[in-house]
Amino acid sequence: MKVLLFHTKRQKGQQIQELCQKYGIECKVVPPAQFSQAVGYLCGLPGWKPLPEGEPVAGEAEEMMLLFGFTNAHLYDFLEKFKQHHIAPVSLKAAVTPTNVNWTARQLHAELMRERAQLKGYFSSSNE
Repeated sequence: MKVLLFHTKRQKGQQIQELCQKYGIECKVVPPAQFSQAVGYLCGLPGWKPLPEGEPVAGEAEEMMLLFGFTNAHLYDFLEKFKQHHIAPVSLKAAVTPTNVNWTARQLHAELMRERAQLKGYFSSSNE
């Protein structure tokens, strides 16, 4: 199991890294310069080569956590441990899938932002 962190604040990133270490989960903080790399490469999957580095993300990008190799049970357990250790939620989360493994971290971030906006619009219109 592996956790990849993107754009987390220093304290939260340290808390997540400590949690991962405590439970034997590999944790990697992905620097902004690698935002243009494929998810498969960032996860260390065999056969993935680095892509030419693109522009680092300008300004304040929203934090993102990518979970690799978690079963459903491990995923729920890990997120429960977040609560138990009083770690604030990460706003954008995803598990690696056969589809997003081919995307760059930048593409995954954009898709998660798009999905969140759609859900926000759906829930705000259903409350009317």
